[in-house]
Amino acid sequence: MNASGIVPLNILDKRRLRAVVAESTILLLINVVGIMGNLCLCVAVYRGVTLRGTSTNILIVALSVADLVVSLVAMPMSASALICGKWYFTNLGCQIQGFIVHLLAFVSLQVMAITAFSRYLRVIRPSCFQKLFTKKRTLGMVVFSFSLSSAFLAFLTFRRGASFIFHPHKALCVMKFRSIFDSRLFTVITGVTFVLTPAAVIIACYSKISHAIRHHNRKMSKRTLRERSSIDTGSTVHSTIRLSPQAAVRQLNVDTLPGQKNSAVSTSDANRNKCGTSKLSVVEIKITKTVFVLILAFATCWIPCFTIDIIDTQITGWLDRKLYLTYTILAYLSSAVNPLIYGGMASSLKKKRKKWVKDLRRKFTVDNKL
Repeated sequence: MNASGIVPLNILDKRRLRAVVAESTILLLINVVGIMGNLCLCVAVYRGVTLRGTSTNILIVALSVADLVVSLVAMPMSASALICGKWYFTNLGCQIQGFIVHLLAFVSLQVMAITAFSRYLRVIRPSCFQKLFTKKRTLGMVVFSFSLSSAFLAFLTFRRGASFIFHPHKALCVMKFRSIFDSRLFTVITGVTFVLTPAAVIIACYSKISHAIRHHNRKMSKRTLRERSSIDTGSTVHSTIRLSPQAAVRQLNVDTLPGQKNSAVSTSDANRNKCGTSKLSVVEIKITKTVFVLILAFATCWIPCFTIDIIDTQITGWLDRKLYLTYTILAYLSSAVNPLIYGGMASSLKKKRKKWVKDLRRKFTVDNKL
């Protein structure tokens, strides 16, 4: 999202009508989905439709609020430029849009890394997760990410002589520098600090998580085979203690709430290993997979954008306008896909949980009758 001292000539007013309609419609559609989706997600969390109050939801809501601000402020400006063929929001409007887009992109990347790290602790080191990712500390991490990104951009804008200027090919405001050297330096610093470092954290955390889930699944498969073998041989020895339906439901609630200790871990075991591992519930695995899909969607949208930025600083001319427009669409699309993914998967998770509880109650009712 940067340029040296100049930007391409404005050719928005020279487009054919069908190009204006197509480009504007795509961006307006993304805008509407971004606003409605993120609003619905925030309301759903507030009303407790999902796991309200958990650290994961705090981080998801932080991302949703950032996306909502982009959808309410930055996206309409770009859509207006595509419709009208020029920028109507003065230089101040350009500074506001450029600052918001850059700031929230950096914040989102950091929050994604924090979310991946929280999932790593929840799956691998649940006791450490309970201590580190309390509500207050999680909010503190989000505020710190916001403050760090704000200070970095403010330093560039007010101390290094950078500013934001409208880029007609991208239909948004990008950072303008005094020289190509400053532009490249900005790309390197932001790439290492706000892209590569969060990406390394995400990859490392999810590599560990993936290994832990595979190990968990293998153990569950072996346990299922043993139980089936026991049933087939007519053994009357039960491998687990039979619980009442109410006790089973309470057990499910304990296992599925992040921040609660797993019942399989005894107090003595917890004292011996303050950051020990615990069994994984189906719900926890599902939440972890949901977060991974969110991160994957975010990366799919932003990796091409950062690649275009890097190429842009290494050439003297301009890339094709369609490539720049794809850049803008992908950047804004990242603000619309998160609520669709999280909302859809959370709804599926809730339905599966209700079905599991219903089946469990039915099973125990039949057993008691027998």
